[in-house]
Amino acid sequence: MPVQELNDEMINLLASKLQRRYESNFAWVNSLSAYNNLPAVRGHWPLSNNWRDVAGAAWTSNIADVSGGLGIGSVRLQLLGVPTHYLEGLAASLDFNGANQYLESNIVDQRLDIIGNEVFVDANLTGITGGLWFRPDTIAGSRSLFNRWSTAGQQVFIFWKIGGANTLGLQIQTAAGFVNTASTSVVRNEVWQFAAFSYWTSGGNGFGNIYLSTATGILERTGFNAPGMTTIISANNMPLRVGALAAWFDYFDGRIANVFLCASRCNDVVINTLYQQTRALYGV
Repeated sequence: MPVQELNDEMINLLASKLQRRYESNFAWVNSLSAYNNLPAVRGHWPLSNNWRDVAGAAWTSNIADVSGGLGIGSVRLQLLGVPTHYLEGLAASLDFNGANQYLESNIVDQRLDIIGNEVFVDANLTGITGGLWFRPDTIAGSRSLFNRWSTAGQQVFIFWKIGGANTLGLQIQTAAGFVNTASTSVVRNEVWQFAAFSYWTSGGNGFGNIYLSTATGILERTGFNAPGMTTIISANNMPLRVGALAAWFDYFDGRIANVFLCASRCNDVVINTLYQQTRALYGV
């Protein structure tokens, strides 16, 4: 067989595999396994499902965690203000109104606590990683994506859209202090974006990254240092919230999907692979 014909045949055989990453149906099929293969995943909430539990005479509606919670049971998030399910192509999400809608875990549920010396995590991977896909309907003001926070000033993380600058912000607060940092690129209105953060400690100091997908399709990383911060988050008796900082302010206006939280430090390769594996779902 002539070389050119052989090359053409090889290209035809490989074509479907080469284009799969950019097809939404391929990303849709593989998205669940991509999230569930994250190291030490504590929760994965696609925000595409819900069920109802009976609590006395009342019904409460919940969003399911599909990760299994490392064998310690899944952590459900209660729908408050009832954000609505939305479907764009194959991308399912929850649509928040920016006024009174958010999700919240049980405040006394400690299954999401991350203390930094989990016995099931290699010492070189201890830390915390979280992220999500989001599409703002407005970028005015401060808008919380997800967090564990309380007015008591306990050990927390807050992942949010900073008002004014329109950058992505992260606040880490531990017993040793706190740090605020921001992304280099800005959050864009009415566009799906992937965002993630990681935080870990080493040699008596804290370190971290913020990741945000840009208009060119690049996943941009912004690193930060937290001198003297020696501990990982331990958020006892604080709920995980999605779509609001708390029950009274910083409501998110727009759609959120595929929220995840890991009791480990995910490196650049893991975070970028997760972005590449799921981006076609959102037309990115």
